[in-house]
Amino acid sequence: IAWTTTTGSTTFTWDGSVSTSWDDGSNWDQGTVPGITDNAIIPDVVNDPVLASATTINDLTIQSAGALNLAGYGFTVSGTFSNDGTLKLYGSEAVSLTMDTDSGLVKYTGSGTYTSLAAGNSYSTVEFSGSGTWTLNNNLSATDNFLVSGGTINTNDYNITANGNFTVSSSTLNAGATIITVGGSWDSSLGTFEQDTSTVIMTGTNKTITPVAATGWSSTQFYNLTIASGATITTDTTFNIGTFTGGATTISGTLTISNGTRVNTHNAVASNIITINSSGEIAGLGTFNIYDFNGGFHLTNNGVISVSTFKYTFAWATSGIITATTYGGNLIITQQVSDWTDTAIVTRASGDTTSNLVVNGTLTILPLATDANLLTVDNSTNNIDVVAQNLLVGDSSDNTRYGKLICGSANYDINGDTIIYNGSSNNEINADTSNWTVSGNWTNNDTFTADSSVITFDGAGTSVITGNTTFNNLTNITAGKQLTFTAGSNQTIGGTLTLTGTSGNEINLRSSSASTYNLTFPNGPQTVNYVDVQYSNALTNTITANNSIDGGNNNANWLFP
Repeated sequence: IAWTTTTGSTTFTWDGSVSTSWDDGSNWDQGTVPGITDNAIIPDVVNDPVLASATTINDLTIQSAGALNLAGYGFTVSGTFSNDGTLKLYGSEAVSLTMDTDSGLVKYTGSGTYTSLAAGNSYSTVEFSGSGTWTLNNNLSATDNFLVSGGTINTNDYNITANGNFTVSSSTLNAGATIITVGGSWDSSLGTFEQDTSTVIMTGTNKTITPVAATGWSSTQFYNLTIASGATITTDTTFNIGTFTGGATTISGTLTISNGTRVNTHNAVASNIITINSSGEIAGLGTFNIYDFNGGFHLTNNGVISVSTFKYTFAWATSGIITATTYGGNLIITQQVSDWTDTAIVTRASGDTTSNLVVNGTLTILPLATDANLLTVDNSTNNIDVVAQNLLVGDSSDNTRYGKLICGSANYDINGDTIIYNGSSNNEINADTSNWTVSGNWTNNDTFTADSSVITFDGAGTSVITGNTTFNNLTNITAGKQLTFTAGSNQTIGGTLTLTGTSGNEINLRSSSASTYNLTFPNGPQTVNYVDVQYSNALTNTITANNSIDGGNNNANWLFP
């Protein structure tokens, strides 16, 4: 602490032995009140001093847990002000001092209307706790915390910077078009933050963001939200970013969304921009969701999406887009509004000519709304290759929610299972001229339109084929792999069946039980090599199985020369 000493000054220490009145000398260790050239020390005592008249002193030191209340009277510190405690004021006082911005709290407690901040615009920690209304007339900075625990703050479009925490509770902050930069944690969960067209920038490491929890898709907690480069921010509160008229999400640091938590962004106009920069990441076990109310506006991802679930939710948008990029967890494409038919087109962001749609988890096409509406994901316009761990179309428990995938001529690499759920003939994969590799199981409980596609089962282990499917070309050339068909099912191969194992590592064709399954070949006889077959009926035409094993219970159309 730097001290300024004036010749003839005396240091007075407050003891509050009689009352809280600054003007009563009995409350001071010198037995009299300090004058304009004297220094005052306010320690932690029972009776904190309260001014009773306008006061001027030289140096003022408020020690830890000590407090001084100006109570509406003017106050001048002509020397050094050192604050490790609390300076209280209403906000109407004439205050002249050089603020200690290294420590201490300045607390506004007034009940009136104030058009500026009486103690200036730079603080260590500043708090507004009265019932009054304060309107900024300049940018405000706090090297530590910014607290609003009562009354109303109008930013008047001036910016606020808090290197520590930013808290709004039991109060209202009208943000206007301000930029609020926060180095600590954000908590507006118990107050009202009117976001207007403001921008909140989070810059801290290992900090949290806790707004009022969203009550639905239409409520907004932030207009523009930026996670700055180097920042690591975690939220366990569901909240919305942006409005129907604008708002942007910019991730240059790391935003971690906790399990059971969802961060929603609105996509209704061109200014609803969602950008993940090269140093940015959306992470965590929660969900990041884009509400698409109009369509046509891209997520720009130059960073990492590792969040457990990423969602596109369409509402009142007859068409929208799915951005081709890498999603580190699950990708859910869904629909919010009943009686609405939506089409989502897979496409690349502007300037991107190479990205594929890569989903390291499960890709799901799943309308949330009921009433027999249809959600279509169309890849036939841009024919972008798709890689996913699993692919699910439709709802596993509700056959009135319909999903459809139009494949175009792209390549599809499904490293796990492909499932078309029962949708009363409305859930569909339209394969067009696409080429598929499937490593896991294939379940078709509704509609697969093969057209001229090729389905290849690859990967080690067993693939179980459930339901009745008409394939065009069906291929397995992975030696030693097993295809298990549901007993009683019928698989139709309208083009060519290609099965090629090796000696000692035949491709195994099995039934799910000691009962037959059917393979139907309307396009003519087939020839396969190095297979081991059991419980199979070849229908319409024969299959010649060269260098193969008749495992028994096959019909006469299986030929083993």
